[in-house]
Amino acid sequence: MNLTFNSGTFVILWLFLVNLSTAAEQHDHQPLQQVAHLHGYVELMAVIEGGSLEINLESPAANIIGFEHRAISSEQLQAIVLAKQVLESPAELFTFSGSDCSPALAQANFSDLISDDQNDGHHHEHRGNKRSHSEVTASYKFACVPHEKLDAIRVNLISHFSGIEKIRAMWLTDTKQGAIELTPEFNLIEIR
Repeated sequence: MNLTFNSGTFVILWLFLVNLSTAAEQHDHQPLQQVAHLHGYVELMAVIEGGSLEINLESPAANIIGFEHRAISSEQLQAIVLAKQVLESPAELFTFSGSDCSPALAQANFSDLISDDQNDGHHHEHRGNKRSHSEVTASYKFACVPHEKLDAIRVNLISHFSGIEKIRAMWLTDTKQGAIELTPEFNLIEIR
């Protein structure tokens, strides 16, 4: 079976797997949004096909930078800059077993936390509940040696960000899928 993942397919797979995992955890019938935004937790999705690996993660901003509102001080802006540098350094965050994988893209998004020129200046601090739960997202693409089988991904996010307690990791290949919860003591996604 030969699958080709484009960005639209990746989003659909991500939503499907996140909805499956959060629906299974909902014992008190909370809306999915509340379950997805849980401080201390990060959602990570890895899609592997041939020599291509894509990893996407989503985290409450508090896990990464310690706050969730728009940055209002130079210290908060500096925290965003430093966190962005770490998140855009995939060699620091991921190591691989079974195949050599080289980063082709690393992009972190902090747009909910940085003011833009389109705001009128009156809504920076009081944006309502929609902005009180800001997310940080990051996307990575790796080119792996095609004839080698990627066996495992070591995820080093928790060692870089003390606000992260657990990572809900889901992975998908053209033949298998799986999910695992990563902790400071166990940070390995075993694929094969």
